[in-house]
Amino acid sequence: MARGYDSRAYPEIPLSIGDLRRWDSAVAQFEAKDPNKSDGPGDTYYFWTHCYVALITSLSKNFSAKAIRLLFSQGIPIMRVVRKLVGDEMVTTHKEASTMGRKAGFMLAKLLDEKPIS
Repeated sequence: MARGYDSRAYPEIPLSIGDLRRWDSAVAQFEAKDPNKSDGPGDTYYFWTHCYVALITSLSKNFSAKAIRLLFSQGIPIMRVVRKLVGDEMVTTHKEASTMGRKAGFMLAKLLDEKPIS
């Protein structure tokens, strides 16, 4: 849903633009400055993607994890350029959602690092 109701990964589940709009109106927005540019599903996607990457890469101390973490820290500007080049501009920057997701991922990693897993 967050990818414009792209159903290539699950073609057996029927989706429509109406489904996307109903979901968008039912989830909280991270960026509510302009109600005409709300993208709750996209914000959710960016939040959880950045949270997951921050969490997983923080638990690993190797070079690859550090490189991925650095790349994701620049994810918004990279995606804006890529989407503009392909003629599909982003509705919002998803900056707040991405920032909050990264911070949540780092916090979860710190909590896991402090407590032994039993």
